[in-house]
Amino acid sequence: KVFPDSIADSYLALEAKDIDPVPLFRLCRVALGRLWVANIKGQPGLIRPSMPGRWGTFPANTEIYPDPAGGEITGLASVSNGLLAFTETSTYLIRDTGGGTFASQPLSSDIGCVAPSSIASLSDGTVVWLGTEGFYAYDGNKIAIMSGDVDKTFRRITKSRRPQAVAAYDAELREYRCWVSIDGNTRNNFCFIFNGRGWRTRTDVTASAVCVTKD
Repeated sequence: KVFPDSIADSYLALEAKDIDPVPLFRLCRVALGRLWVANIKGQPGLIRPSMPGRWGTFPANTEIYPDPAGGEITGLASVSNGLLAFTETSTYLIRDTGGGTFASQPLSSDIGCVAPSSIASLSDGTVVWLGTEGFYAYDGNKIAIMSGDVDKTFRRITKSRRPQAVAAYDAELREYRCWVSIDGNTRNNFCFIFNGRGWRTRTDVTASAVCVTKD
């Protein structure tokens, strides 16, 4: 039998990487050239990055707890200056500090995300999501509430059903749309729509998942 050697001799001098098995996770997002996984089984407050460009390869000893108290990660969002990591009541920015290391910077200790699928990026890079007190936006500098116009309607959202909210950004119409449950409905029976200037609502679609295609 012939066993061809397809490994270049130069690789023999490289130090072997210490790689961990792919963990079981509930959330993931591509940012900073890596796949980030979070809310890992048994460690809901943990975030782990893959190697650059290798989504299924996770180096050992690269774990990050954005929340020092180990709060459960409820959402991830890619932004121009890093990765946003949310708990239900706080927001952190994960930044690349060079040499394969990262740092967690707190952005808010009282604003978080309650629905991972409510997160969407607008055409200008602003990230919008559903929080406990309204819809919030991060423009790369600060977090601001943006749902004052629909505050009275927002209060009708079913609190126990907030995690099932889903959203998408329609780049053609430049609209952020988020479907939620209101008035105790078991399904997402109400849609909030933001067009960059103001809000409107619709009730003609009940959505359990939503995405945008390029066709």
